[in-house]
Amino acid sequence: ARRGLVPYRVRGRWDVACALPETAFQLALLSATLYFLVRAWTAPLIARHVSGSFLRLFAVDAARLGDSNERRINGEYSLVELGLLAGQGGGLDAGLSATFIMFMVIGPVARTVSQ
Repeated sequence: ARRGLVPYRVRGRWDVACALPETAFQLALLSATLYFLVRAWTAPLIARHVSGSFLRLFAVDAARLGDSNERRINGEYSLVELGLLAGQGGGLDAGLSATFIMFMVIGPVARTVSQ
């Protein structure tokens, strides 16, 4: 049984067979690919742990200033966070960050959706 657009005409119209199983498989594959892409972007990629007495003083000072989120010394970073952190310096760093995000986020999504 042929599926899809059959290359001959029947009664002046194209004969289109049922393509539902192939469409369902394609949508399932697309959904799985997008799921694993999001998991790869958000999973912790790098973990940094720095210890010492200087960091305790730094943490107390940062908490006093209310700046604890911006000066994150210890923590885990995902792939998207690394791209965004690279662009915080501005200037050429923003160009580096935009290029990184384009190739690591926009490119895979565009390739997946266009399949």
